[in-house]
Amino acid sequence: VSRNGRSHWAFTVPVGITMVVIYPRALFFVAGMLVRSGVRHPVIEKGARFPGACLLAFLWLWLAVRVLSGGSFDAGMFEWIMDERALLTPLAFVAALAAFQGIVAGSGWLGTLLKTGIMQRLGTMSFSFYLWQFPLMGLVKAIMVKTGVDQLAGCYAQIIFLAASFTVTATVATISQALIEEKLPQLLQRRPWRIAPLPAQTAG
Repeated sequence: VSRNGRSHWAFTVPVGITMVVIYPRALFFVAGMLVRSGVRHPVIEKGARFPGACLLAFLWLWLAVRVLSGGSFDAGMFEWIMDERALLTPLAFVAALAAFQGIVAGSGWLGTLLKTGIMQRLGTMSFSFYLWQFPLMGLVKAIMVKTGVDQLAGCYAQIIFLAASFTVTATVATISQALIEEKLPQLLQRRPWRIAPLPAQTAG
């Protein structure tokens, strides 16, 4: 939305507000964008010292909004101004903003945890993990049902399903991240199939 050093706020702000009103969950993309742009406020700075607590507060507040919305956000924010959601939503936004800022700064126990090697690795392959998880979970479930493992495991079937799904998905996501996210773009940048332009014809 910004080219040649010119910002198009007259376009982006109304479009952004419209998207948030229609799709309320888009509000938290705005929080991420504000953190990325370096926006600072004393209240947010104080909350950012405790990103774990702010994240829990956000989850609780947004769950309350979801319950008040009947479990769905399909109607957007059009009716929210008439009830408690008009207060809970801004509080959830502030809590999310503080949590994101604290995580980026590495503050608190949550920031420390997310800086560990295993969490950094999981973060690197998180996009591939997200894309692969549902089909692979379906595959693991089908195999368990087909082989009767779910019946043999009894009350432990859910734990086995979780462990197997995570192991399979993490393995495939690691391979996918290395090949598709890293190697494939490098190959595409080389473009060995690119056809050289024809020489310009000179007037005879």
